[in-house]
Amino acid sequence: MRISDKNFQHFENQESFDFNNIKAIIFDLDDTLFEEKDFVLSGFNAVAIDIAKTANTEKEIVFNFLLREFYQKGRGKIFNATLQHFSLNDRPDEITRLVQLYRNHTANINFYPKVKSLLKRLRKQFRLAIVTDGATEIQTNKVRALGLQELVDYVVYCWEIEAPKPDPKGYEMVLDYFNLPAEQAMIIGDHSLNDISAGNKLGTWTTRVHTGRFSNLPHVETAIPNFDIGIVTDIEEYFFR
Repeated sequence: MRISDKNFQHFENQESFDFNNIKAIIFDLDDTLFEEKDFVLSGFNAVAIDIAKTANTEKEIVFNFLLREFYQKGRGKIFNATLQHFSLNDRPDEITRLVQLYRNHTANINFYPKVKSLLKRLRKQFRLAIVTDGATEIQTNKVRALGLQELVDYVVYCWEIEAPKPDPKGYEMVLDYFNLPAEQAMIIGDHSLNDISAGNKLGTWTTRVHTGRFSNLPHVETAIPNFDIGIVTDIEEYFFR
């Protein structure tokens, strides 16, 4: 079934675009290839198991408290609040331990449907890379849990190179690694500023997906993508039609 124009909208320079000229596809990670909230919930589960043992209570009770705090107040001091709620000491070293547990737990996360098969198919024809933002140990955990090392050619951790998005350095490193001009690469991401503006600065082709936390945010006027799709797998029909 072909994807309708409603699902794959053309914005700028579409007349000059030829999918056959693309040699590399660079993906954002969080909320582009998988739902980042799943990692949060997986981490909370690991922390809940740990706190429940110390507090001598059920894991589900701790997990549900973490969820309420998260949805009401955000991540902030969520572990402090949880320890206090269960009459445990929220001393700094204990918070540090829980943060490390959260960051390095064995993550229970999965790609969005059919993304893994998409990556396998794309890699037969294109160079593939990931450029991901956030604490390096967390992002490394996500990459490992998803098995992305076996599915792409190159991964750039923006915080590791001290170039958090929207700094385009991470994407520029991919172009240098593949030894390709910008016009032979496409960046696909969910965030107008972090992903699309970086691609526009470099001169790559850009595609925005509408999944995850920022799915309903409007395009930033200075960061309009070349293409606009619902989910990342929508591109398959256009690369393999």
